[in-house]
Amino acid sequence: MSKDQGTPRRIQTNSSSWFTRTYLGWGWWVIFWPLYPLSDSLGPLGPFTQYLSWLTHVGKSLDTMVLCMVASLSILISYRLKHQNQRRYPKPFSTF
Repeated sequence: MSKDQGTPRRIQTNSSSWFTRTYLGWGWWVIFWPLYPLSDSLGPLGPFTQYLSWLTHVGKSLDTMVLCMVASLSILISYRLKHQNQRRYPKPFSTF
């Protein structure tokens, strides 16, 4: 893109330092200021994103519960106890 189109140069470049600063800034905000969620600054899109994130979390937890239950149930069903004809305790020593 040429410089004479009226847009600032900082928007046209894709420098890695800009991406790094942006991602670190968002990460810093999320980690150190959790009382101020980013959805508050999204305007009318904020409640929708909160609803969507809660829906995602609930869906992931239900999916995990179903998958873990199926896995553990299949392990329990496939488990076959080996019947051994041995005593549970060793025989006592013979006396002389």
